[in-house]
Amino acid sequence: MIEVMRKTTYARLFRIVILTVLIIALIATTAGCGGQPAVASVARGGVIDLTGTSLDAAEPLELTGTWEFYWQKLVDPAAFQAGAAPAPDALIRMPRYWNEVRGKEGVFPSSGYATYHCVLQLRPGMGNLAFSLADVFSAYDLYLNGRLVLSNGRVGKEAAAEYARIIPRTVYFRPDTETLHLTLHVSNHLSRDAGIGVFRLGGEERVRRMDELSVAGDLFLFGAILIVGLYHLLLFLLRRDNSNFLFFGLFCLATALRTALMGRRLAQFLFPSLTAGIFSALEYLTIPLMVISLSAFFLVTFRIKWFRPAHYIVIGLSGVYLFFLVATPPNVSAVALSIYQTCILAFGILLVVMHVGAIRNGTRGAVGSLISFLPFFATAVNDILHYNQVINTFYMIPWGVFLLILFQAGNLAVQFSRNYRAVQVLSERLTALDKLKDAVLANTSHEIRTPLVGIIGIAESVLEGATGRVNEELARKMHIIIAGSRRLSNLLNDILDFTRLKYKELELARRPVDFKKLCDTAFLFSRPLTAGKDIVLENRIPPGFPEVAGDPARLQQILHNLIDNAIKFTEQGGVTVTAYKMGSTGWFSVADTGRGDSGGKTGPDI
Repeated sequence: MIEVMRKTTYARLFRIVILTVLIIALIATTAGCGGQPAVASVARGGVIDLTGTSLDAAEPLELTGTWEFYWQKLVDPAAFQAGAAPAPDALIRMPRYWNEVRGKEGVFPSSGYATYHCVLQLRPGMGNLAFSLADVFSAYDLYLNGRLVLSNGRVGKEAAAEYARIIPRTVYFRPDTETLHLTLHVSNHLSRDAGIGVFRLGGEERVRRMDELSVAGDLFLFGAILIVGLYHLLLFLLRRDNSNFLFFGLFCLATALRTALMGRRLAQFLFPSLTAGIFSALEYLTIPLMVISLSAFFLVTFRIKWFRPAHYIVIGLSGVYLFFLVATPPNVSAVALSIYQTCILAFGILLVVMHVGAIRNGTRGAVGSLISFLPFFATAVNDILHYNQVINTFYMIPWGVFLLILFQAGNLAVQFSRNYRAVQVLSERLTALDKLKDAVLANTSHEIRTPLVGIIGIAESVLEGATGRVNEELARKMHIIIAGSRRLSNLLNDILDFTRLKYKELELARRPVDFKKLCDTAFLFSRPLTAGKDIVLENRIPPGFPEVAGDPARLQQILHNLIDNAIKFTEQGGVTVTAYKMGSTGWFSVADTGRGDSGGKTGPDI
């Protein structure tokens, strides 16, 4: 049996791995449709040969390869066309940040300024073209053949003179020569990533379409994730006992903020006045928020005891990272970020192990949760490696998060459906049991009423002399037996009436009723209850009081209950019934001189 369970578990895991690979391939394909370059054009020695490429028909190209790099120099762009530029300090491979490049005196520091230069050889008769720059965390100016065509922030040799913005920029132009000198003046004094990221060139329409698809994709992801987050927070407000709704909603909100910040053009619309420093801080701040909320979500969802210490360790490491992010300069926080990213990878592996253990334990929903987590974790690994320029792909984590949220929301919906079905089944069972209870009460009442009728009949026959002359003491006792039996019979009738009222089966037999005679009859049944008490029962309904339309049995039942209650709480004095007419309606009242049901109250109670 154990061997069969193991084989089943391994088969599930194998299917999960295959499905994860297919999902990652789908993410790459879908994201690739959003305008990722089909081919990378490689620069050699600072020259890119595009004479054999038709940019109007091709997807935008990434301008990779080696570019000329001038450290701590803002070389005059005109000098390159005139052939008067100095020798470069290094040839830097693009896309790569300069603080990861080794020069003659070691690795270039992140703080400083530099010039990038590259020559483009174009085919004759090129139409309108466009340059697109993304993932640039530094201030820069772009020159084409010595002419400034694009600025992002303000380049400065000192930190006080620099103003940086992290926003993708696109410039459209029509080349007037077949040789283009690309010159970039770049300065960086705040970010850990110094220099230029992804640099693309393509036909105007192709680049415009790529930008539009990028904005549409970012907007879709941001809106979808934000709505899911708000929805789960609303669920938590309605069901505060389910804290997994809270943590999942917080994870979605943190992810939505990060999606908006990573979608640079969307961020430009949402946060137009943010500087690069604040922008980077917010983007890095979302990472621990996502990690902590996701860890808490899995903790309360699967409730695995050994995972709780790991969760607290994650909170502690996130707190240390936040301290370095806020309180240390960029070069120190950059090291802290690298260490924290390593911890995130280790924590992701731990989450996979936790899911596998939950699957082996037969935990409901663990399979679906693992299927959703593996693509997310794979995209997180890709983004960390791409961010550190270990691989040259593109950021996939927004799509991974979207799939994670989609699957987890589906899991929660399934749990909701199961819980609702369980409640529905229990409700149906309770309804059936309630009907059975009513049936038992009805049958029991009928069974008890049969001997009561016999008791009342025998007692009345004794009073009438069927067994001989009745003395006063025996007559008093017979009256008590008859009154008690009738009272018990009335209680049984009340139970039957309650059942009929519940199922709307009670019917009223309306006919003219003499209310004064009805009150006399009620007093007759209730008088034995006054034995041992100094109580006077008084019917003050005036003679000739008009008849009322109603069910005499129900009216007598109501009146009898009120009179019995008045006698119960009155030790001395009287119980009085009165009636009066108000318009076309008859009213009656029962008053007593007892304490009432509020304790210590005197005077009439109605």
